[in-house]
Amino acid sequence: MRDFAGSRAGRSIDFLDDREHPALIKVAQAHPELGDGAIPNESEARFIPDEQFAYVGMDKTAKVRHFPCVSPASTAVSMECFIEAADVFTKEAQHKIAKQFKVATEWHGVTMPDEIRAMLQETQFPGGKAFHGSIDKAASADGGHTHYAIMLEHPDGEVARFYALPDHGAVKTAAAYFEEWHREMDPEHRRAFALGVETRAEELGVHDLERGPALSKYASTSFGRQWPDSLEYRVRTVGQDTPAAEAYEKLAAAIASGNVQLPEAAEYLGKLDKLAGFRSGDAWDALAGVEKVAAGFSEEIDGEIITDDMLANGATNDQLSKLYGESFMKEFSKRPVEVFSSLPIDDKRVVKEVLYGRA
Repeated sequence: MRDFAGSRAGRSIDFLDDREHPALIKVAQAHPELGDGAIPNESEARFIPDEQFAYVGMDKTAKVRHFPCVSPASTAVSMECFIEAADVFTKEAQHKIAKQFKVATEWHGVTMPDEIRAMLQETQFPGGKAFHGSIDKAASADGGHTHYAIMLEHPDGEVARFYALPDHGAVKTAAAYFEEWHREMDPEHRRAFALGVETRAEELGVHDLERGPALSKYASTSFGRQWPDSLEYRVRTVGQDTPAAEAYEKLAAAIASGNVQLPEAAEYLGKLDKLAGFRSGDAWDALAGVEKVAAGFSEEIDGEIITDDMLANGATNDQLSKLYGESFMKEFSKRPVEVFSSLPIDDKRVVKEVLYGRA
């Protein structure tokens, strides 16, 4: 998904670009109690993990990070910077950044500006601009009996229905849609959408439903092999001697002993991630299992499947060629599975991002 909407030429996105950014002065004047000792400079920011930035994304082939939230002061300044630079981001990106600020303000006890709160409260379809399913915010013509992949109840009691599933063909189309666009959805909606599709497929007897790795994972009923690594990574990120690390370790013990089911564990992990300020990935993705999509080679990297077919198609990928050069691509085209399997995990992650179209 494209995050940037306007020109960034000559623009300072945040105070890391400009130590004389007006936001620094504005916050210092309005909140003298915050001080500036906890506001990192550009050099210090290099050591801040991605999870403590309100925005982390790709600009062409480079990762960019903006709006650090490592302290009350840096969070307050970052929010003011974002308000001034919001027009360079798409509406979808604004909403995502506002959600990250919501977690940071709750964690640090900082008041969220009304401008950001308004972005947070805007109604977002599960698939953003990419959502192609039927949308019906009122009661359906048949008295509410039409089936949908997902139905959301807003705080005012209004029910929004997304992606009608009246027949066999609609179910198959919804499954394919979810596979392509699930990353565009709010993490809280992915599980509901996948279950809606699976439930309707069972009702209609759709026996030829093509289940990709995303649908298999988010409709799963069992833990995946990756959950210990996912929880261990969270412990390392938040720090060993912290209350959050202790909570992650208790959850790991409960899963290992079979004392908690996947839905309850994922719900608890989602709440814990918000409290701990961990914002890399979603809880269901971290815990759930996924079926292999086909016979032959497949490898799971950070909860996403890479198959031999994907690697074969990647042999002509221009982005991989730019990143790794002609010599690598020559060998990769001859034996893609073997070359991929021999790569270090960090390079496998890069290849995965390219093959999924995100780099």
